[in-house]
Amino acid sequence: MKKYEALFIFSSSLKDEALDAALQALNKDVEKFGGQTLHVDRIGVRTFARRMKKKDSGCYVRATLEMDPAKIAPLQARLKRNEDLLRSQIVVLDERARQERKRSAAAAAEKGEANHG
Repeated sequence: MKKYEALFIFSSSLKDEALDAALQALNKDVEKFGGQTLHVDRIGVRTFARRMKKKDSGCYVRATLEMDPAKIAPLQARLKRNEDLLRSQIVVLDERARQERKRSAAAAAEKGEANHG
């Protein structure tokens, strides 16, 4: 089992309850393929640089998954059938890069506090 980082872009027209239902369905799909969802982070609604499937914006969700590498392709094929999901990307999680991002974000936060203090 490998860890993966996934980025999902849902239609911005989804209300909170519908987005919750879509995320639960996504979690069930991951479990159906023998994986598990470790963490879900709702990034929020962002405007696209260019229209995507006749939409101007989408709701971004980042998730950390743990799955068998052989099951990623079937999962992606299943995700393509979801009409509310505009785009998805699943990549192998690089723990070193993730830790570096956390350190740089913490350093930026400390620097911001030092400038305001």
